[in-house]
Order: sequence, then structure tokens, then C-alpha cells
Amino acid sequence: MPKIRLEYTAVSYIRQSVRDLSRPLAGMAAMMASAARDRVIATGMDGGGRRFNPYTPGTKKARERMGLQTQFKDFKRTGTMWNSMKVKLQSPKKAGVVFTGRAAHGRVKGKRKKPGPKGGRITFRKLTNNRLARIVNKNERMSLFQFTPDEAQTALDAYAGALTGAILTAIGMEEQAYGVQKQIRSARRRLAKALKLRRIHGIPPAKAYGNRKARRRRARSTGGLVRRLLSPKALTAPERKIYLNTF
Repeated sequence: MPKIRLEYTAVSYIRQSVRDLSRPLAGMAAMMASAARDRVIATGMDGGGRRFNPYTPGTKKARERMGLQTQFKDFKRTGTMWNSMKVKLQSPKKAGVVFTGRAAHGRVKGKRKKPGPKGGRITFRKLTNNRLARIVNKNERMSLFQFTPDEAQTALDAYAGALTGAILTAIGMEEQAYGVQKQIRSARRRLAKALKLRRIHGIPPAKAYGNRKARRRRARSTGGLVRRLLSPKALTAPERKIYLNTF
């Protein structure tokens, strides 16, 4: 199996054994992402063979003063964004590309401080590489990582031997288990938040949580686990109804 060409990370909830099992998927994502990065820097073209929007006249002058090329857009001035690219295993069967750290230039609006009648004071913070990549995708109206068929086929051929039927089946089973664990974590967070609100504010009236249809949607999305936890046998029927309408 070829060596992963980018730094490899994973969501903290994924066990090390599952990370090792899904390593070929991360390797494929890294190989395709590296090929896409090299193509954009060398040619300024997306996966469909189209050039990105040209630089504006002001940007061209600034890049010429820095000794950088201006024939096509390569999204590289200092190289900070491209160098921060990593592969992240987001679930047992899903690996994607992320950007980490702060960008070399740029600031964005942060949270307001001391909100008041005049709206408070706006703070600014340094632009992150992840935010910069999202801005680029939005402004260009096309993804930086639209792969060509050749790039995808090359990665598939390189890792075809490592992705056997048994491994794919095991990854699928781990994906199902991870999905169940994710739902349980979400239910626990909602439960902890509800209990915290109850300790602070007491049991709120049912009408404070919207109309009947919204309450039914919340009840269905919460699931039977939370309803059982919030409906002990010691509660009376009206109290139990108020508990269930809280979510």
C-alpha cells in the first residue's frame, strides 16, 4: 500500500483500530487531493479542464511586485494555505481534506464585545486557512478539489489491493456502529442541556416551546431513550407531559 502523502488525522471518537482499518481510504483521499493541488498550482485549471477566474488588475500588480506569475490563478502567494492541507478521517468510511492553522494574511469579523443599545464593539481576528478555502470555493463557484477521472483512477489502482471485500465489509459495519454511537452522544448532550435548564429555570410551560407540530417533531427526533430517561414512573401524567414537551 502506498504511503499517505499528507498528514493524517481523524475524529477523536474513532478508535485507533478503526483508523488503521480505514487507512486505505485516507490514502486515496490524500493522493487525489495532492494531485488536485499540484494541478491547480501548475495550470490553474479545475477538474473539468476550466480555468479559474483571472486575477483582477490590482492583484496582478501586487503579484508582479512580489515576483509571482499572473497568467492564471493558482491561489498561492505565500503557500500557507496549501501547506496546511491535511487528510481527516471524519467517519470510518469518509475521509476528506481539511485546512488547519491561520492564514498568512487577512482578518475577519469576530464576536461583538459588550453588546448594548448601540450594538457593541466589533472585534476582528486572523483569517484561518479553512475559512479562506471556503471563501475561495464560494467566490469561484467551483471546488478546488474537483478531481479528474485520471486522478481518481490512479488513486483507485494504487489502493485496490488494500481494499478487499472483507475490509470493505468491516468498514461498513464500523460505520453503522459509529452512527449509533453518534446518536447516543447527541442524545446525551441534549439531555444534559435540558437538565441544566431545568435546574436553572425549573420546569417551563409547554407553550414556551412552540406550536404542537414543532413539539411533535422534537419528540420524534429525540428518540425513545431520552423520553424514557425524562419520564420516571414517579412523575404524574401532567408533569410527564411537560417533560416531553421540553424537547
